[in-house]
Amino acid sequence: MAFQEQLILGYNTQHPFSLISLTDRKSVQDLLKSLLNPLRPHFSPQKALIRVPGSTAVRFDARAAEIEGFCRPLWGLSSLLAGGGDYEGTEWWVEGLKKGTDPASEEYWGEPRDNDQRMVEMCPLGFTLAVAPVFWEKLTEKERGNVETWLGNSINSKNMPNTNWLWFRVFANLGLKKNGGKFSQERIEQDIVHLNSFFRGEGWSNDGPEGIWQQDYYSGSFAIQFLQLIYAKLAGDEDPAKAAEFKKRAQDYALDFVYYFDEEGRATPFGRSVGYRFAMASFWGALAYADVELPEPLTWGIIKGLLLRNLRWWQTQDQIWSPTGTLTVGYSFPNMFMSENYNSPGSPYWACLAFICLAVPESHPFWKSEEEPYPTNLIPKIKALKHPGHIISYLGGHKMILSSGQACSYPMRGTHAKYGSFAYSSAYAYSVPTGCFSLEQFALASQLGLSDDGGEVWKTRRLCETAVIETHDEQPVLKSIWHPFPDVTIKTYLIPPVDSTPNWHIRVHRIETRRQIMTADGAFAICNERKSDGRYLDLYDDTKNEGTLPKIIGNYDLNTPEGSLPGSVGAFAVSKGAVGIAALENDGKSLRTAMLVNADPNSNLVESRTVIPTLQITLGSGTVAWFVTGIYAKLSGEAKDYLDGWKNRPVIPGWLINEIRDDLFWWHALWLGYFTENLKPALLTAAGVTILGVILQCASHGHISALYVGRLVAGLGVGAASMLTPLYVSENSPRAIRGALTGMYQLFVATGTMLSFWINYGALLHLKGNAPWVVSLALQMLPAILLFVGIALCHESPRWLARQDNWEKATAVLSKVSNLPPEHPYIRMELGEMSEQLENERRLIGGTTFLDLMKEMWTIRGNRNRALISICLMICQQMTGTNAINYYAPKIFRNLGIDSTASGLFATGVYGIVKMATCTVFLLVAADSLGRRKSLLWTSIAQGCAMFVIGFYVRFDPPLKGAVIPPVGYFALTCIYLFAGFFQFGWGPCCWIIVSEIPTARLRALNVAMAASTQWLFNFVVAKAVPTMLVTVGRAGYGTYFIFGTFCFSMFFFVWFLIPETKGLSLEKMDDLFGVTDPVHKFDVESNAGSVHRGTNNEKSAVTIPDTPTPGANTGAGVEDDLGKRDVANTTTTNGVKNFDHASVWCQRKKRKEVSRALRLRLPMIKRLG
Repeated sequence: MAFQEQLILGYNTQHPFSLISLTDRKSVQDLLKSLLNPLRPHFSPQKALIRVPGSTAVRFDARAAEIEGFCRPLWGLSSLLAGGGDYEGTEWWVEGLKKGTDPASEEYWGEPRDNDQRMVEMCPLGFTLAVAPVFWEKLTEKERGNVETWLGNSINSKNMPNTNWLWFRVFANLGLKKNGGKFSQERIEQDIVHLNSFFRGEGWSNDGPEGIWQQDYYSGSFAIQFLQLIYAKLAGDEDPAKAAEFKKRAQDYALDFVYYFDEEGRATPFGRSVGYRFAMASFWGALAYADVELPEPLTWGIIKGLLLRNLRWWQTQDQIWSPTGTLTVGYSFPNMFMSENYNSPGSPYWACLAFICLAVPESHPFWKSEEEPYPTNLIPKIKALKHPGHIISYLGGHKMILSSGQACSYPMRGTHAKYGSFAYSSAYAYSVPTGCFSLEQFALASQLGLSDDGGEVWKTRRLCETAVIETHDEQPVLKSIWHPFPDVTIKTYLIPPVDSTPNWHIRVHRIETRRQIMTADGAFAICNERKSDGRYLDLYDDTKNEGTLPKIIGNYDLNTPEGSLPGSVGAFAVSKGAVGIAALENDGKSLRTAMLVNADPNSNLVESRTVIPTLQITLGSGTVAWFVTGIYAKLSGEAKDYLDGWKNRPVIPGWLINEIRDDLFWWHALWLGYFTENLKPALLTAAGVTILGVILQCASHGHISALYVGRLVAGLGVGAASMLTPLYVSENSPRAIRGALTGMYQLFVATGTMLSFWINYGALLHLKGNAPWVVSLALQMLPAILLFVGIALCHESPRWLARQDNWEKATAVLSKVSNLPPEHPYIRMELGEMSEQLENERRLIGGTTFLDLMKEMWTIRGNRNRALISICLMICQQMTGTNAINYYAPKIFRNLGIDSTASGLFATGVYGIVKMATCTVFLLVAADSLGRRKSLLWTSIAQGCAMFVIGFYVRFDPPLKGAVIPPVGYFALTCIYLFAGFFQFGWGPCCWIIVSEIPTARLRALNVAMAASTQWLFNFVVAKAVPTMLVTVGRAGYGTYFIFGTFCFSMFFFVWFLIPETKGLSLEKMDDLFGVTDPVHKFDVESNAGSVHRGTNNEKSAVTIPDTPTPGANTGAGVEDDLGKRDVANTTTTNGVKNFDHASVWCQRKKRKEVSRALRLRLPMIKRLG
């Protein structure tokens, strides 16, 4: 078709654009001309305007829209001319330039205003003047002055949006500069400096300043990367530093941008303005134009293929044209639903950016190289791109972008779909809403919709409170937190495919809602047309390899029984490929319902009629729910194979199951504190629940529902046991060895952790198939069985028996655990202190309800101090970084130079042995001699030094993969083991010892429960933060070690000023240490006559303890106590009941000095917490 000919597309007429065989430079020139020729009938009389057919309005004036139609094709025309080509219609554009910039012309383009659309069109005009001399040479001096005035002088004094638009002013001035016209070098430099502030690293720039997260095609082909490269070419001689920087950015960006295209040439639609179509591939031509040295593994043959295949794919899209052969607003067909409010009928000609390759000389390697296929085997199958917040995969036969965090900074039609969808595919394009009523109009493809009005209006993800790429099991995972309603919080994980299930990716939602909501989780949208006649798809027919399951329901048959299936069965549709969705969280028994949503016509970018497999459920107010969804998509291969992978469901990753468990643990530990004062039955129940949970896991046989439920049940038991065990040990232990016995809790935690390391190592080497995980899960039962049997053979706590007023049994139990006769002064002293403490507690507040206990804990200073100390100790214990090493030891060892998985697990196993051994030494040697306080002080400094040594090694001499570990590296590895030893010599066992011994008797269970829940909560926080920290906080995560080391140093001061020494004190004397007896004494003084009082040796105690009938019980006797000191226990007997209000003078003399010294040293500091 020649420029002078009129093109009319009839019923079966193909556009000349689709008939050109793209093989070389000449064929691409012809392709451009086929795009320009149909514009001829739409020129204005003076040629300054082009009114592209469409007649739809935009946010700016109609004259500006017609300027778009004139200027945007210049991207292609000027590139053609710059490369030595010719075009017979060039004179029309030259003439239009003259008239459009002439204020006296009827077709004058008009004076630009602030933020005027005309500024955008100055960019292709400036580029044209810079590379196509004919446009300037044909102008008279007056006409050149008009161009200078309109193009440069007007824009330099106007305000512009703080986005990529600033490049347009650069090119307006650059075009004038290249021709000796009047321009502003100051403006060029100022704008580029500001544009550089958008740069985020590794080639990526935001389309705007700090605070905006919008990295779409404007960051690359549409504007920023493209124009940086054009600037590097045109101004490289005068500005070599910026040119070199822009080329370096392009090299980095190319290695990421290649992932946005697939083997067939399709670019993956994402973000706004994708109606610019093949402009998405313009970056590849710009690389050649700027003579960028390609980074490996890219070659010019690969670059050429990326561009030409994209153009070829667009040649197959026959519906993008108007009847006169001009481009339309839309994507694969005319579509106003997906358009922006600035898309005029002339806007799509920004697509002419793709023809920058025609400005590349024919002698360039881009044109000389043979076209090469997509580099599938040269790049990783999955790549995480931290700057745009994308994880990209090509495992399923199409390019898929998992996305979180990006959002347009201003209102835009369908913005939640363009930026907020969970997944974007090169084969299954995103969908936009066509209205605001019902799921069909919202078309929630790859989105989670929520409705609080019964399903009329649906809210989806648009803005994220948090969006980050984490690493789990060496695979990237996207996490985001968002709020569709103020009182609804959703945490979403996006997990890419794995080799075993390449057509599935996993989407996880944790939904916490305080209102009733309907939810709808959608898969990709797929063509809803039968091949034979174009009607809706029927139920799936395996002889035709086409259809849906279940039946598609329309707008008038919503209650059709055939229209839904259980969520675990799922829903799928097969036409041009296959897509599906299935609930994975409760295999075979999902509460969600699977269905096919018949989306409104023209809601999708590529297919005008689509169907969306969807899972639905309604959640009540106050619900917290986890949903794990599998999304299926398969495009490549024979039609009969589309569903081959459908029944092979993906496995929920172990780290995710652990997170769901940990999410519940701290709640379990917290609420169990109130209900578990009777420790023996509570421990038996916790052990039994854990055993049941392990049985469910081992019996799952690959069924994720049983495994999922088993983990939750076991989590309940472990959460309870973690709180109850140190509490039980502390209440039963003699004070002289209480530290060692309570600290054994930490010893066995370390032992279990060590065994798990070695079990993992052995399983990796010797077990195959399901055996590794079955064995690992089954071994969880061993400690639970030991706990159950052991506790069944044990007695109740003497202090609990005393609280039940069962003094006779309390005496017997205390005598047994102390290995002393019941009449021994030590036994009588302990019982007396229990009696006194119980009465003090009743005087303070009384009452046993949960509110009474909470009031007692938080309104009495001494109790409040102890609760705060317990919470802070557990926070500090986790912030040492110990669980960061426990959970991610193999990865940390890799960062330190140990590459292989087996070696990493071996090193981790040794780490476990060190922890167990040092904990044993501490408990045998130092727990009750060196004491708690000194142990915490010196290990705080030691741990901090070890962490800083590791951090400095990773920072200044980072290990290289495969390289020999230097001596300093071995020292850093040694510091990992030293850290383990220091932790087990202080912060590991001492925290549990202190937390379990300092609370008053009535509040001990609740206090320890709060500490245990805090420990689980911060365990969870650290476990979630560390993978990201090891990737983002400095190279190889060196900053992670500095952060934990700094916490360790700061903990020294926390202990120095706020933690008292508790070794050797009875549990009852903790009230004296923390000043809780002061309010009791005040109460006694102010009480009326006849009220409860402390009494004397000759008065009957308010709390009485039955006498133990032993010889000489009614007489005072000098008895040698366990510490070798002698005194006389003075008692009186009334009606066979001994008075132990002041159990003995022995007690007072024995402890007065020790308690007074502790109070004098530490009580003022403790009270500061109040």
